[in-house]
This record gives sequence, C-alpha cells and structure tokens, in this order.
Amino acid sequence: MKRSIKILILGTLIFTLSCNDSRKQTSKKYIRELKNNDIKNEDLLYNTKPEDILKDFMTWYNYHYYNIHLAQDFIALDTNSTVLNKTQFLDKLLTGNFITIKTALKDGIPTYKLFMPAVKYPEIVSVIMQSVSSEISNYKMEGKSLPDFNFTDLNGVGYSKKSTKGKIIILKCWFIHCKACVQEFPELNQLVDKFKQNKNIIFLSLASDNKKELIDFLKKSLLTMPLFLIWI
Repeated sequence: MKRSIKILILGTLIFTLSCNDSRKQTSKKYIRELKNNDIKNEDLLYNTKPEDILKDFMTWYNYHYYNIHLAQDFIALDTNSTVLNKTQFLDKLLTGNFITIKTALKDGIPTYKLFMPAVKYPEIVSVIMQSVSSEISNYKMEGKSLPDFNFTDLNGVGYSKKSTKGKIIILKCWFIHCKACVQEFPELNQLVDKFKQNKNIIFLSLASDNKKELIDFLKKSLLTMPLFLIWI
C-alpha cells in the first residue's frame, strides 16, 4: 500500500478584511485577550458579553479577528452550553443566526460558545458566513491526501507528488500584500530552523505573486523561509 503524504497546512486563504489596516483600531482589551492566547498552561475565563462586541461592525470585527480562530482545535458549545463537535458548530454558524464568543482557555485550547444576537447585523452575518464557508471546506480536506501537484521554486527546483513521496510537507500559502501572512514568517522561520536537519520534512511556501515581484519583495524583507514557490 502506498504511503500517504502527510500534510500540515499553515496558511489558508484569508478573506480580504483580515489583511486591511482596520485591525489597528482594536481596543486594548482585545489585545490583552490576544496575548492571553500565548499562555499555554494557565486556565483563563472570559466574561465578554454579546452586547460588548455588537456596538458596531468594527467593534465586533476586531474582537472576532483577534479571538476567534476556527481553523484551530477548540471546545464548541451551543447556546445552552451543550458540547458540539466541530462540524455541528460550524454548520450552526453558517446559518447566520449566531455569533461566537470565547469563554475560556485551558492548556492553550479555547472554548467558543454560540450566542444568538437580539438584532440582525447584515455586515457581521456576511463576514461570518464567508469565513465559515471557507473553514468548512478546509476542514473537510483534513486527513485527505494532497492532490497531484507540480510546484517550481524561485531557483527552478521542481516539487511533485512523486518527488516528495513519503515526506512530511508543510505548506505556507500567502501573498505579498497580506500583512498577516508576512507577520507569521519570523515564527515559521524558527520552525524551519528547528527541523532543518530532518530530511523527511519539506517546507513549501506557496505565493500567488509573480516571480519578479517575489524576488524584489524578498530582497527587501529579508525573509528566510527556504522555499518560495510561485502559485499562479
């Protein structure tokens, strides 16, 4: 039986709002909550109420951006605090009838709870449904083998399913103007350094920009992720 390729996808397509400068308006309260996500061995409880974040679109968006990460593992609760699996949780969010609030953090794993707001917010519903639709699609792909591919890096080296058979592939998907994507590189570079002696691990960085733009950008930014591949 052929050995399946293990895949860890570190980056996914991020909806447009996540890459704009509006997040600079995030309140100090939500920045503190973001920093708390780095505390792995301490139990934390949050007392955020729906009315606290539904004052206007940007208040909700800043909270959601910094606190709700649906791609990661989390404990899911419905409005009655009944535990749901991830599929059930995402399906309920996709109805557009709920918002999500982080209620706890235990050993680095957050608890998200569904709340049904008393008033409809069309802009909020639109963003939630857009991001949840993308996450459901990504979640369904977890555990599946990577389809046939043929990537070429900036040095002309090719990578295909055949040439990487039996390897662990770590993919980073990004583009130059995604600030959140670029900000992740220092941490990713630490991961690369940690496993650079392991010949069974391949780091592939897929960028949607053209070759010239990538070369110019990389010279200025001094990013050191080892492989930058053109994804067009």
